[in-house]
Amino acid sequence: MTTGSAVVLILSSCNFSVSHLETLKQERNELQHLLQNQKFTPSDVERINREKSELQQTITSLSKSLEDAEQHRWNEEIALAKVKETVSSNIVDMFNDLKQIREQIRKLDERLDGNMQVRLAPKQTVALCIQD
Repeated sequence: MTTGSAVVLILSSCNFSVSHLETLKQERNELQHLLQNQKFTPSDVERINREKSELQQTITSLSKSLEDAEQHRWNEEIALAKVKETVSSNIVDMFNDLKQIREQIRKLDERLDGNMQVRLAPKQTVALCIQD
């Protein structure tokens, strides 16, 4: 290769480099313009992503707490239902016992009245009826 053709090659290469440099400068200016006109900076995007992650963790934690609370409420409702059933059963039993006691008292009253009338003389029976 001759010196002249080497110079032409170098100049051609330089022209290409200058042209490429101008293209790169133009791209840089366009990117800077885009960056300046963006609503969010890269640091804003990072902050937003961190906050999103923190909020997601909070949601996960609160969801777990909610599940635990619902399970606890369910267990309490079951326990309450069992207590209500027991109380209801006890009330029924007590009512039946009360009916039996009333019946026994009635029968004892009848027997006692019958025994007193048999033991007392007729005049005393009349006196007892008047005093009541």
